[in-house]
Amino acid sequence: MIEYFPKLVGTETTRLGLAGIWRHRKKDGSLIDVEIKWSPISFRGRPASLTMANDITERRRIEHRDAALSKLGQSLSSATSPEGAAEIIRSIADDLFRWMFSRWICIPAKRTKFSLF
Repeated sequence: MIEYFPKLVGTETTRLGLAGIWRHRKKDGSLIDVEIKWSPISFRGRPASLTMANDITERRRIEHRDAALSKLGQSLSSATSPEGAAEIIRSIADDLFRWMFSRWICIPAKRTKFSLF
């Protein structure tokens, strides 16, 4: 089967040809990002490969969050009005949380008096 693998993926299997970041589907159906590292070895006199798949989903999420917060800090310094700052915050939140605020209709909450007695 391994000799057919290069034809399936359409590349040559070089020393690090299949290493890198890939998307994998877990048994429960969820997708994760994994970093693949492998090295050719000899196992019981036959060529084989030693492969390591490291889940980097959380690391990539944190890197994305940090980049978005850095962009927020840089962008807010250029805001000239509260409305401009709100638009910058909205666009960063869209990117950070994968929201689409532009599709939402925002209606201000109705203020009512609240009393304990």
